[in-house]
Amino acid sequence: MSVPAVAYRDGTVTVPSGAAILDRITLTIAAGERIAFLGRSGAGKTTALKTTNGLVTPSAGVVEVEGTPLAQQDLVTLRRRIGYVMQQPALFPHRTVFDNVATAQKLEGAGCKVERRLNMGGTFVCDSAIRSGAIDAYVEYSGTALSAILKNPSADVRSEYAKPGLRWSPRLGFNNTFAMIVRKADAERDRLRKVSDLARVASKIRPGFGYEFTERPDGWPGLQKAYGLAVTTTPRTMDLGLTYKALAAGEVDLIAGNSIDGVSEPLQLTILEDHRHDFPQYDAVVVTRTDLDQRCQRATIALESLRGTIDDAKMRRLDYEVDGKKHEAAEVVREGLR
Repeated sequence: MSVPAVAYRDGTVTVPSGAAILDRITLTIAAGERIAFLGRSGAGKTTALKTTNGLVTPSAGVVEVEGTPLAQQDLVTLRRRIGYVMQQPALFPHRTVFDNVATAQKLEGAGCKVERRLNMGGTFVCDSAIRSGAIDAYVEYSGTALSAILKNPSADVRSEYAKPGLRWSPRLGFNNTFAMIVRKADAERDRLRKVSDLARVASKIRPGFGYEFTERPDGWPGLQKAYGLAVTTTPRTMDLGLTYKALAAGEVDLIAGNSIDGVSEPLQLTILEDHRHDFPQYDAVVVTRTDLDQRCQRATIALESLRGTIDDAKMRRLDYEVDGKKHEAAEVVREGLR
């Protein structure tokens, strides 16, 4: 009997509250077989896909790829072999704009030979890859580095990254942190400008968030505590990519997005000011290997020229040019950074 390409054996994924996103899924997928996951938003379709390459770790049960459990796989190698075809454009095109276009263009302009590696799977994959020498540079966010990589919010990022031979610089100029977003019409009607203004509509507002935001301490629980909010409606959870459409369509009244997402203005949405600075800073920074200049003499100087070149407002405009208007990211960056 041939080994299945993917096998779920009582695969279960739960959030910290104990609620199950996936509940004891048992399924085998043969090599070459095509299947479709069908279900409403929040049913766990995306979560199931993410368990196949270790982006989500099952709380119980086992997920195997070609007969080997994920716990025994080299996830960096595995993720490079797994591709996704998205129904919609990438959720965060700013990652494409800077990770794979702006930094690459600067390096090419300095005479460096550049190999772009797209959609590597997020922070942990990129961090592992740069430490091993599989890649030489990528864009990271300060808040992610402190919380997810170093697991120490008060760490000296520059010195900690120097220990394994990495350079933390330069800061590009924009802060990709959380943002609480409402419809523009509601903001005008209810005079919503700041997050604290939500207290006036706490009894009627309907939140809708991605799975993580409802559970993580620096998400919805922390925000309500920081602002003294007492929202009575339990948040509706859904895939993060659907939250903007759900808000624009009137299915929910409040979402947690990103401060530099470019779709807010064209969808007639309003970002509320986090005036108590509850959300941590997520400053975009280029991380490189300290031996990068050995492969391209002017690489560090080229990347340093990106320092402070783009603020939040400009990043939102570039983001929308790529995500909303479907323009080529390379051309958007070329024009935007002149």
